[in-house]
Order: sequence, then C-alpha cells, then structure tokens
Amino acid sequence: MATLAGGIVNAILDPLFIFGFNWNVEGAAAASVVARFAVFYFSFVPLVKVHQLLSRPSLDSVRRDTKVMLAIAIPAIITNTATPIGNAIVTTAIAQYGEDFVAGFAVIGRITPVCFAFIFALSGAVGPIIGQNFGAAKIDRVEETLKNSLIVTTLYTVVVCLLLYLVQDQLIAVFSLTGDASLIVAAFATYVAITFVFNGVLFVANTSFNNLGKPLYSTALNLGKATAGTLPFVYFGSLWFGALGVLYGQAVGNIVFGVLGYIVLRFHIADLHKTGECTQAEDPSIVSVNSQPFCTHDPVMIEEVSKIDKQLESPTLSG
Repeated sequence: MATLAGGIVNAILDPLFIFGFNWNVEGAAAASVVARFAVFYFSFVPLVKVHQLLSRPSLDSVRRDTKVMLAIAIPAIITNTATPIGNAIVTTAIAQYGEDFVAGFAVIGRITPVCFAFIFALSGAVGPIIGQNFGAAKIDRVEETLKNSLIVTTLYTVVVCLLLYLVQDQLIAVFSLTGDASLIVAAFATYVAITFVFNGVLFVANTSFNNLGKPLYSTALNLGKATAGTLPFVYFGSLWFGALGVLYGQAVGNIVFGVLGYIVLRFHIADLHKTGECTQAEDPSIVSVNSQPFCTHDPVMIEEVSKIDKQLESPTLSG
C-alpha cells in the first residue's frame, strides 16, 4: 500500500512539476521527495494507530534480538542499495540525450510501481509461506509455492503489458508527453515492459533465499544485477541504439539475472533434497487422529492410545 501510494503521488506530481511548473529535472527530483514522504506516512501511521506495533523496547530484548535480526537485515540492506545503484547508472546514461528523455524515463519510473504493484506485493507475501513450510520441513509445499508464484507473476505481467501496450497513446496524452519523452515511453510499453516477468522471477527468488537461510544469495544477485547486469548492457545498448538502447540494455540485464536467479534457486532446492535439511522424518497424518471440525480437544496421538491400551491389558491393572 505504501509503495503504491508513493508511485501514485509521483505519477501525479511528475508531469505537474516538470511540464506544468517548467522545473524540468528539478521537478522530477521534487516529486520524488514528496513521494518518499508519502511512502513514510502510509508505512508509519498504520504501525502506530492501526496495528499498535510500536512500544518501548527493553535493553535485554534489544541485546537478545539484535544478532538474529542483523543476520538477515545486513544482507537485506545491501540488497536494497542495488536498486538505486542500477537506477543511477541508467539515469546517467539517459541524461546525456537530453531532458525530454529524462522526463520520459521519470514517467516510466512512476508508472512501473503502479502497473506492477501486484508483483511487488506477491514477492513479499510468499516469503512467510515459504519460511513456514521450510520450518515445517515441507519442501514439497515450498516448491509448490514457488511454482504457483512464478505462474501468477508471468500471467499477471503478460496481462498488464498487453493493457499497457493498448493504452500507451492515452497514457502519453495524460502526461502531456511529446517528442523524445513520448518516444521512450512508447518503447517501454511496446518492447521493454514484458521483461518485467524476469524481474518478478528474481523478486520471488530473492524472497525465497531470504526465507531459506541464504540471504547472501539474494544480496549477490541484486548487486550483480545492479552492476554487471546493468552497466555493460546499458553501455552497449546506448552505443548501438542511442537513448532507447539504454532501456533495451537494462531489459537484457533483467532477463539474464532473472534466469540466473531461477537457476540458482533450483540448485538450492535440489541441494535441500540431497542434504535432507528440509525432509520431515515422519508424516504427522500417519500418527495422529483427525479431530472433528471445531473440536476443542488436542489431537490424540495414536502411539499414546496404544500405550494406554497396553496398560489396560496388563495384569497389574486387570486384576
């Protein structure tokens, strides 16, 4: 919700500041600042007023939990730095072609979180599901969750990209884009947006690694995508196709690291099978009695029932 709110605010303010107030690049920067405050508001206020999750911490709890949290937090922080690094490389490459291309690229940056908000949300939602099933040693459910996530990601992206292609003229008109600004937005809607499928694959792979005990895999993939997966592709794309080549190069990098993330994830899942790290020793459905719906009693273990039966049949109790 917070990310979506920030994208909407940015999408509204960008054309207003850039073209309405004639602030050019400074207008894009100002719109981004306002959008950041919108993201903070929609993130922080629900924590305090709706969910009431903030309280005064104790020193013992902070000391106890810090080490555990940092084991995941530090790689995640490094991972999150990858996105601005990649955006800085692409924006620098676009900037040499003029303000119109920068304005068009800014609009792309604003409509992306709106169009693909579901993908961002899905990658965050599957994390707890994967983590819980991994903790329960249910590797088959982990694999099923990953498969379904990738299918939904692909189908959703294809539908959104089709709609984006069909309404690109109206979208350009809404933002009052002309010249090079409209050209780069049209190229994104026609050729580049569909490669977000591979972004979605990488998102799912990253959240899987974070919940399968391999957060450094996620860090390496994101940093790799932001550097080795962006800089050379953007450079040669710009060299061969100009400003539009910057977008094409970024798209090729997305494809490469999306496929790479999926391959690494499959190898990790296969490794879990080999090591038995995520294999349940005994199926609980075999050793437990199914309770009736809404039954308030705890499940009775069959082994315990058999022990009680033996005790009842023993001579010490039968006499």
